[in-house]
Amino acid sequence: MLRAKALPPILQQATSNGVKSSIIVTTTGELLASAGTDTNEKLVGAIAMNVWTTYHKTSEDVNCLLIECEEGRLGIRKVGDFLVCVYGDSTVQFGILKAKVDSLNQYLDEPLQQLSSIN
Repeated sequence: MLRAKALPPILQQATSNGVKSSIIVTTTGELLASAGTDTNEKLVGAIAMNVWTTYHKTSEDVNCLLIECEEGRLGIRKVGDFLVCVYGDSTVQFGILKAKVDSLNQYLDEPLQQLSSIN
């Protein structure tokens, strides 16, 4: 079973090479866990949820979004009822973001799917 205390150290592993923070939010925008140096996790999570919802309405085949923002870049991937997000500065390459969000997705897929089925 997934322990909430275990999530920040797992997410922290993705914060390198220009990635400031990694977060997990629910598909309703609630912050589940975060790690990194960015203090705007709730804001990034809300933006990620809104963007994901908009794209998902137009195409259910979306499995990963890479977005260039004014102050950085964002990678988003859905796992169960959650969004795994990595946020970096404007110099981080999209390939790095995708690799990190894919890696977190692969590692957290089973525990987050189990958590989704409980809710």
